[in-house]
Amino acid sequence: MSPAVLLSALGEVRTRATPGHDRVFFPKGGNAKAHIVQDERAPLPADAVDRTVSVLTGEVLRRAAARPAVELAVVDADLNGVMAPFAERTASPRPRDPAARQ
Repeated sequence: MSPAVLLSALGEVRTRATPGHDRVFFPKGGNAKAHIVQDERAPLPADAVDRTVSVLTGEVLRRAAARPAVELAVVDADLNGVMAPFAERTASPRPRDPAARQ
């Protein structure tokens, strides 16, 4: 699976053992507005969440270890816990090629 799908799954499942989180949606169709709703889904069993997070995290780390080393990476600590969607549908629409309309 692609790194975006792997990271999306990890981001989604890691909060599913506890109720009361907000969910953020970016609808399809070029709408750049985020929708935030209360997550009303039943929590998943904590042991299932922990196992899944462990497997997904292990795969992310395995893939990262196979890549060339990065000399320095800086991540703002205030971003810890911020969920960012990875889906392509959240991107701005691409300009259309006028030649493709013919």
